[in-house]
Amino acid sequence: MEKPCWEFGYADPAANTFGKPSAEVVRLADALPRGPAVLDVGCGEGRNALFLASRGFSVDAFDVSDAGIEKLRRGAGTLAVRAWVEDAAAHAFSGSYDAVICHGVLHLFPPPVRARVLDGIRRGTKPGGANVIAVFTDKVPAPPDLAPFFHGLFREGELASCYADWRIELRDAYVFSDEHPGGFRHTHALEKVVAWRPTG
Repeated sequence: MEKPCWEFGYADPAANTFGKPSAEVVRLADALPRGPAVLDVGCGEGRNALFLASRGFSVDAFDVSDAGIEKLRRGAGTLAVRAWVEDAAAHAFSGSYDAVICHGVLHLFPPPVRARVLDGIRRGTKPGGANVIAVFTDKVPAPPDLAPFFHGLFREGELASCYADWRIELRDAYVFSDEHPGGFRHTHALEKVVAWRPTG
């Protein structure tokens, strides 16, 4: 397969490729005051970015997928979301955000690249701000159709160790199965962390 399964969902205007906003992003929206700036790294078609914008947040969002960003822009309407096409590996992370989300992205990079991106995410978060990160781990092998795109599966616990100096509000790890538009079925091992940068 020349492109990953999610591109087929992004290209279908009627498809909902990854479902509703993630539960930890919904909780984050309740925890933050109204109006702060949020960055969504690897936003796809915008399930988290559009939700946060609908709740009054100012959202910057980027993804390497042209089709994903085009779909996000169509769905944004008048919401305060600025979306563009960019590879996370090339992003400068020069902004300062109240929260940065990176959901299902970092395992796509080789370990040295993903470490650099994660460092940029951390640096680009204001003191007192939050990161919401979700990655796939090697507890379950990459599905055959996605293995060519998964260059850096994490070890379970590795993501949480990257936030040992932050206040970790949530750390969860589990195995789940899903189905994407086009009939693609997968089983993944996921680790997610919600962590708050110290203010001192």
